[in-house]
Amino acid sequence: MLKLQNVSIKLDNRQIINDISFDLGEGKVLSIVGESGVGKTTLLRSVAGLVDVEGAIIFDGNEVIGPSERLVPGVDGIATVFQDYQLMHNRTVYENISYPLRAYVEEEQRSHTEELLKVLMLDTHKDHYPQELSGGQKQRVAIARALADEPSLLLMDEPFSNMDVALREVVKSSVFSYLKQEGITTILVTHDPKDALAISDQIAVIQSGEIGQLAAPKMIYEQPVDQYVMSCFGHCNYWSKKAFELDFTVNIADHINKVAIRVGDLIAIGNGESDCEVQVLESVYQGSDHLIKSISKSNNFVYFYSKDSFDVEQIISLKVSAPKIQYFQEI
Repeated sequence: MLKLQNVSIKLDNRQIINDISFDLGEGKVLSIVGESGVGKTTLLRSVAGLVDVEGAIIFDGNEVIGPSERLVPGVDGIATVFQDYQLMHNRTVYENISYPLRAYVEEEQRSHTEELLKVLMLDTHKDHYPQELSGGQKQRVAIARALADEPSLLLMDEPFSNMDVALREVVKSSVFSYLKQEGITTILVTHDPKDALAISDQIAVIQSGEIGQLAAPKMIYEQPVDQYVMSCFGHCNYWSKKAFELDFTVNIADHINKVAIRVGDLIAIGNGESDCEVQVLESVYQGSDHLIKSISKSNNFVYFYSKDSFDVEQIISLKVSAPKIQYFQEI
């Protein structure tokens, strides 16, 4: 469905994307994650034909032509949901969604529009104009309008970022069920690691305009290639080799110089043989648990979750299973 071959992008003489290549099969979902400013949105826009590139982007067997060589930028069969929404302010929600269907017979147009109103939970807003909507509601209209186009490839840039927390999970579930049902190939730019892990067939972690790791979600989470990739998927504790050996009774191979453990993988134990002892500095209530900030023998800050709160200066024993420890050889 989609192939990127040695794609590089310069904007204002600054290298944004550097030599990225990957394939995406029909009906698959690729999530792109990474820090702000690493080129995620620029890469997405290049696939949509909105940014000129060096190298080649092949969509459905044809090369994507950039805006410098195309009178009207864009690619037939590719729909986009960017953060500017691109809604028509003189048309209602219903009219915005149905507009791409204007060539359909009236009954098909009505049926498909009403289906998308349900998928995005916009039934009660169908007669409202964009200026009457919240940011999250506008996002939902933009997604529905993109889906109305019946695209072969859907590109979405942080499409759920402005939605209320209570509604976000329900909408995401509804949208991705629809995408799977319709077999729509999707690229999603997201800062939410839970989204990437839950719905992706592949995840691309972008760092400084390059792919740091491209793999299935399980591989990305359990076998990150470096500290940066690991940090994209949750809060982690890091040690130098010397500090880790002081804190833990674990031998480390000579070539390893960095060690990491996810915050959720350290367990506070009341008794028994511990792997590490720490002194509590702070306990932050988070609803279902507490985030505990502590300090180790090597003076490293160590974070872990606990159902119970602890007193400041209390000594806590921690346990971690060996497979949960990540070892890196980094410069």
